Amino acid sequence: MDREIRTGGGAYVDGNASTGGGDFAGRDFARGKLEQTVVIARDALDDAKTDISLIKDDIRKINFSMFSLETKIEALKNTGPSWFQFIMIIVIILIVGIPFYLALGYVFLVALKV
Repeated sequence: MDREIRTGGGAYVDGNASTGGGDFAGRDFARGKLEQTVVIARDALDDAKTDISLIKDDIRKINFSMFSLETKIEALKNTGPSWFQFIMIIVIILIVGIPFYLALGYVFLVALKV
């Protein structure tokens, strides 16, 4: 055992080392576990960022639709029926009223002859 070992600052184990069936917790093993943990954490963070961006988009859509709805309600409150709507109401009354008036007159005429 008179040999010189240059590890560059790392640890050196000589001979048989028994870990009793478990993993040897050396530098490479710890680095591998750390890298796995970092990958899992990065994936979870990416998923969380995606979820947050989807929620932001939903909130933005809700705010826009509420603004549009409020604008439409205000526009309807501030306007009365137009002349076209007024004329259409009169036309509908005439279309429904004239046949009803004529039918009612026919019934009275038939009733008077009986």
